[in-house]
Amino acid sequence: MEKYKLVTIVLILIGIIFTPIISEASEIMSLYEIEKEDTLYKISNEYDVELNKLIKANNLPNPNLVYPGQKVTIPHKTLGLEKIEYIVKQGDTLYKISQKFNINIAEIKRLNNVESHIIYPGEILIITPDSKFINIDVDISEQTVRVYFEDILVKEMITSSGMIGYDTPLGNFEIQNRGEWFYSYKYQEGAKYWVSFLYWGKYLFHTVPMDKDKNIIPEEAEKLGRRASHGCLRLKVEDAKWIYDNIPIKAKVYIHK
Repeated sequence: MEKYKLVTIVLILIGIIFTPIISEASEIMSLYEIEKEDTLYKISNEYDVELNKLIKANNLPNPNLVYPGQKVTIPHKTLGLEKIEYIVKQGDTLYKISQKFNINIAEIKRLNNVESHIIYPGEILIITPDSKFINIDVDISEQTVRVYFEDILVKEMITSSGMIGYDTPLGNFEIQNRGEWFYSYKYQEGAKYWVSFLYWGKYLFHTVPMDKDKNIIPEEAEKLGRRASHGCLRLKVEDAKWIYDNIPIKAKVYIHK
């Protein structure tokens, strides 16, 4: 707890408040290959998508007739951190701030509904930062997830990566789409607050596993901190929600041993 207090103080001193300001949801599409015994109703429940939206997205002449190997488009909502609040420091100018966050001055003025170039220390400005400032480091050997803003550690979390045979892929990735809930009939497990980093919905950050009624499965939750998943990165519910609420699309993800 003391560590996070210290990080918060440091962030305030450098002029950044991590306050999620969520924009209106948009949609991103991903492809899903039909498996044996799949139905559109089952897929809509698994990916928390309205059935009529799924039918409309695929323009299916007969929504009751799908077959293994068929590819369907799944519309996903995307919610992410679109803006942060920046505290103006002594010596700051709009030009310096625009260079720091890779955003033009006109956009800063538009976001804050101001016309003047004059700013004052202590003033709070709304900024849309470049996602390159936010990085997620996943250490498989330690089973940890660390989130950085530039070089400053913002949050550290315990995870459970893929078990042997279902290894979590290693390498450099980017945050993609996200959703509030999914359920896998194949594994009889679901999870909340999923955020994809590879293959648009296949490899995810998400909560510890839950049953179809969205209750945590205790024996799976107890495995947190050990390799236990089918390739995704499991997190405590509050940690998964934090990533869901705060990490923008295209933020970098580095997974290593």
